[in-house]
Amino acid sequence: MQILLKLCPNVYWLFVSLLLNAYSFACETLVPLGIGPYFRSRLRRGKEMPERLSERYGAPTIPRPEGARIVWIHGASVGESLASLPLIERLLEADPTLWILSTSGTVTSARLMAQRLPARAVHQFLPLDVPSWIEKFLSYWKPELGLWMESEVWPNTLLAAKKHNIPLVLMNARVSKTSQKRWQHVSGTFQEILSCFDMILTQTKDQENFFKTQGMTNVWTTGNIKFASAPLPYDALEKERLEKVLAGRPLWVAASTHEGEENLVAKAHLLIKEKVPSALCVIIPRHPNRAHDLCQMLSSYGTVARRSLQEDPSPTTDFYLGDTLGELGLFFRLSPHVFLGGSLVPIGGHNLIEPAQIGCALIHGPYMFKQEELTRHFEAARASHMVTSPTELAETIITLLTSYKQTHAAIEKAKNVAQEQKESFELTWQKISPYLRRFS
Repeated sequence: MQILLKLCPNVYWLFVSLLLNAYSFACETLVPLGIGPYFRSRLRRGKEMPERLSERYGAPTIPRPEGARIVWIHGASVGESLASLPLIERLLEADPTLWILSTSGTVTSARLMAQRLPARAVHQFLPLDVPSWIEKFLSYWKPELGLWMESEVWPNTLLAAKKHNIPLVLMNARVSKTSQKRWQHVSGTFQEILSCFDMILTQTKDQENFFKTQGMTNVWTTGNIKFASAPLPYDALEKERLEKVLAGRPLWVAASTHEGEENLVAKAHLLIKEKVPSALCVIIPRHPNRAHDLCQMLSSYGTVARRSLQEDPSPTTDFYLGDTLGELGLFFRLSPHVFLGGSLVPIGGHNLIEPAQIGCALIHGPYMFKQEELTRHFEAARASHMVTSPTELAETIITLLTSYKQTHAAIEKAKNVAQEQKESFELTWQKISPYLRRFS
C-alpha cells in the first residue's frame, strides 16, 4: 500500500475512499440483518439493558433538554467514563448553560455513570456504527463539541460527526503497539478516520510521535487524565458499620479481578492464613455479574459472604465477595492493603492512582501493559510491589499485614506518585477550553 501511495497517490486515496464506503455499506445493510440474535445473546448475558436497547439503534430514551447547548463526551467503558467525571464537572462549572451528553458502550459504565453524573449531565449508550442509526443520534442530540476518550474509533460515527461540523477532540489518546502494527496495513484509512479530529491529546510523547507519523499535526502530550480524578466516593456510615462488624480483623483487598485470577487470589489467601489465621480477603470482581460462579469457586477454598445479598462476614468468614458496583472507595478505605487485578492474568492492569490517592499500599501482577507508563512511575519510586504468583502475593500481603512500618512507607510513596500525576488534567483543560469559547 505504501508503494501505491508513492507511485499513484490519487489511486491510493481513491482506494481508501472506496474501502470506507464499503465499510459503511456493509454496516448499513448487513448489521441490521444479524443484530437480533446478537442482542438477544447479550441480553441473556446481562450485557445490555432491555429498557434501553433502543439507544443502540440511535433512538433516545430520554428527552433532549430544551434549547440546551450540549457537549458530547464518549468513553468506551468504566475507566474512560469515570475519568471524564472531573472534566464534566469543570465544563458545567465553566458554563452554566451547558449540558453534558455522556456515552459509553457497557452496562457497568452506564450504571456507574447514573450514580455519579452531576445535574445537567445525562447518559446514553452509543449507537452501533450504522450510518442511519448514527445520523438519528446526532440529529436528535445536536452536540456542539465532541470529546472522545482514549482509542475507540468508530469510522461511521466520526465521519458523520465531521459531516455535521461537530468539532472533535481525541483526549487521553493511546493506541497499543499491537493496534499500531495493525493500522499500518491500512494506514490511509486510519489517517482518514483520524482527520475527523480537530485536535489529539496524547498520554505520552511516544503516542504523540505515533499520531504525527499518521499525518496529524495538532497533536499534544498532556498526560493521562485518569490520574487526575477525584478520590473515589464512599458511604461514611457504611464504613463505620463495617468497621464494627470486622472488629479489627486483618484485611486485604483484591480489586477489579478477572476470570482466572480469583483462583490465584484464593490460593494466596490460604497461604496467608497459615501465618495470619484471622485474615479476611475481600474480592471485588471487575464484572459483578460473575458473582454466582465466583461464589461457588471460592466455596471450595473457604467460607464466603456475598455483599450483594447483604451478608456480613462473620469472624470465621474467609472471603467477602464485593459483588456490587461503585464501592471500591469504601473498601480501599477499610483496608490499606490492595492487590489490583487484571494483572496476574493478561488483561493489562487497572488504574493504580485510585487506591494510591486514598492511602493504600499497592500490589500488582506482571501484566500491566495497559498502564505501562504509570507503572514505571510507581516502580521507579518503589511505590508498588510486583508479584508473579500466589506464593509471592501471599508473602507480600503477610509482610504488609504484620509490619506497620512497611505498610506506612508504601502508602506514602504511592500517595506521592499519585500527587505528581495531577497536572495532566490542567494541561488537558488548557487545550480544550478554547473550543468552548468558539461556540459560546
